[in-house]
Amino acid sequence: MTCNSSRNQDSERRALWSVLGICVLLSAGLHLHFLTMRGFEDDLRWQINWGKRVAKEGLWKLYEGDYSARHGKFNHHDIVDYPPVVPLIVGGLVKLAKTLRHPEQIQLMIKVTVTVFEIALIAVLSFLVMTQSKSPPGHRLIMMALILLSPGLALATTGWGQIDSLLCLLIVAAFYFGWNDRFWLSTPLILAAVLTKPQGVLALGCYFLMLLWRKKFNAFWIQGVCGFVLLLLSILTFRFFCHSDFLAIYQGAVGAFPATSWTAFDIWELIFGDESLHVLDSTKFAGISYRAIGLSLYLATALCAVVSLWKSEQTLENLMLFAGWIYLAFFLFPTEMHGRFLYYGVVLLALPATRNKVLLGAYATLSVILYLNVEFSMERFAPGMYAEFVMPESMSNTHRVLSAIALGAGVVFFIEILRPLVAPRLGEASQADTPAFDKSLDGKRS
Repeated sequence: MTCNSSRNQDSERRALWSVLGICVLLSAGLHLHFLTMRGFEDDLRWQINWGKRVAKEGLWKLYEGDYSARHGKFNHHDIVDYPPVVPLIVGGLVKLAKTLRHPEQIQLMIKVTVTVFEIALIAVLSFLVMTQSKSPPGHRLIMMALILLSPGLALATTGWGQIDSLLCLLIVAAFYFGWNDRFWLSTPLILAAVLTKPQGVLALGCYFLMLLWRKKFNAFWIQGVCGFVLLLLSILTFRFFCHSDFLAIYQGAVGAFPATSWTAFDIWELIFGDESLHVLDSTKFAGISYRAIGLSLYLATALCAVVSLWKSEQTLENLMLFAGWIYLAFFLFPTEMHGRFLYYGVVLLALPATRNKVLLGAYATLSVILYLNVEFSMERFAPGMYAEFVMPESMSNTHRVLSAIALGAGVVFFIEILRPLVAPRLGEASQADTPAFDKSLDGKRS
């Protein structure tokens, strides 16, 4: 019996690693395919222009003056609406391309760089799914396959050429190290996320809520002081070196596209269809602007999530569920949303989605919607993103259906978040993993 049990464990281990190996190879092929695409040319041109200016004139010259002005933004690549991390990265890539005497390859180098960040993100998510989830082995294996083979994650970064993979890598790593009280690592990581993209501010809020939730009051105040010092130094540095306002980068991120939706399959696309791009979010309904309605929905669901978080079991999985909803609701409800912003929610919800089949199905649905969102954005606006936006009227109903599906998948996660408010989470202890699965993965024998 012992011999047969050992053989079965060996067979199971080989089968599991074979499946994962196939998924890794397919994931590599998927990313190579998207690397051959030309990417989102307008975004890449902006980044290359920033990199050339940083390489030639330095970082401070790039931010000099009223760079955050939105008037005529779409016709001037000199306007920078990203914090310093992205310009510094592309500036370094421009210098590297010149050193290698291949300046014409800078666009490919940007896409390769964000792909490296994405591969690291995929590895970290897979690690968390295997080590932090108490779900059955099959659920974890399915989630790893979904992460590795998600065309939406690959298209949004490798295909598009955007830095979202780095932002999410910093956020996930900060949550993990912060949860394990390695604050000397989590503090610089979460602050670096804020300096990568304005959307990192949402993760910063989730991070400090996590410290209060776990009653890490000393860590809360010490890291809060570190963040305040960094903010003050950034403001003073920008004032002194480039005579500009550091906070304008973050303030300018709100109100950039004054339409109800900017190619996002969310509540506004569900209501207006393709016309959402042409309906100003300042338009009023019953005396209230669409912008105010969207923000009210977002804040109401976020408040419910905060209250529920306080009553839930203190696990990294619940933290990721909370943070994932904050970003998912950010995509679904506020106006002016871009289709690519679903990326953050899909990344952060990977770990909690392993809990049961319903969440796995909702997660897979969101992954598909992410891919369709990004594909739709690239087809509709690239090349020549700022030309006349015209789509066949026959597509409007299709987009409404996709938006309804995205909202439905979001509701599934929101219900899961609210469960601690309704009743104790029954059966969590029974989700303990079977030891055979872990042994089969690491090759140990009983």
